[in-house]
Amino acid sequence: MCAEAYARSDGKKQLVIGKISKNSFLIKARQNTLQENIDNLYSALIQIDQDPANIFEQLKASLKEKKPISEQSFLVIKALNRISTMTNEILSNTFSQTIQQSIKKNITEVYGVSFPQEESFWRNVGSAFLLANLYKDNKKTAGVRYSLQTIIKKNYPRSLYLYKKLLSKLKVPIEHNDYCYLPFFVLMSQSAEKIESIKYNAIILTHGKSTAASIQQVVNSLCGNFLFEAFDMPLDISINEINSYVQEYLNKQSSSTNGNIILFDMGSLGQMFREIKKISNQELLVINDVSTAMALDIGLRIQRNEAFQTIAENSQKYGLTTKAQYYEGLSNKKNNHSLLYVWCRSFRRIEKIDRNDSFKLA
Repeated sequence: MCAEAYARSDGKKQLVIGKISKNSFLIKARQNTLQENIDNLYSALIQIDQDPANIFEQLKASLKEKKPISEQSFLVIKALNRISTMTNEILSNTFSQTIQQSIKKNITEVYGVSFPQEESFWRNVGSAFLLANLYKDNKKTAGVRYSLQTIIKKNYPRSLYLYKKLLSKLKVPIEHNDYCYLPFFVLMSQSAEKIESIKYNAIILTHGKSTAASIQQVVNSLCGNFLFEAFDMPLDISINEINSYVQEYLNKQSSSTNGNIILFDMGSLGQMFREIKKISNQELLVINDVSTAMALDIGLRIQRNEAFQTIAENSQKYGLTTKAQYYEGLSNKKNNHSLLYVWCRSFRRIEKIDRNDSFKLA
């Protein structure tokens, strides 16, 4: 009846369903009252009168004290108990199934990070997302800022990076929405320590639609951890555009990282090296060659937490056409001096130079 009335409405805002008679009566939706009822339902469901600021303050205090993520996960799970058992079971199952599929596709398969398989774990993850949505949609709490994201980044920068990747795939707005970070602690409770154990930023840059992503997926999956990020680039991309991708990625990582490793197959080694060196004073290794075997060797060395210079020196063996530049960061040398080492095709080391001097082949 609704469809039939709509078909003959000619764009009118009001639809007349059925035949009009003298006994007909008009029903108008009271939208404001409906929204109030929904808000009241949310309030009753999660006992909103218990100020949600409490959980955020507890989380922030735990993060500032560098407590383990298991404690922060426990705080969120305590808040989940405010949701009724029936609602939790129905809604969280729906959330958890969707989230679990998205995590498998966008995190586990790409970044190699696996998560527990227990049903209880995914039920808590689904409930955490449900709780975040209930807080966000309620008038009493919507738009309230708790500045949680900044503190999470200080403690778990790599884990937060992956979590934001997930949120983008779920189309969850992350700006001005602290509630969406509540599920982070439950989801990452058993993975964050392993993810954060990686002390180097490693990036693969290649031409083509999926070359870099394919190598990244293989290496991360074989190593079982987030080691490499990948960027597939169009053929006509400029060095400045490449640099913007690298800079954006490095800005999202911890400033205390021990070094940056770039594998690429495009442009000038020297130019790439100089551009990236401008945005970071950390140790930097740039290699103008990319292969799965090379990336896997570097990935395993990163996973073993080998010294950066050891990784740089071992880059000499990858092939006769491979060239690499290694820059020792300013923050790692006394008197603000740094050394630049360059290996050419014959792998003879060029003489040591001060960062402000020109250099000649030895």
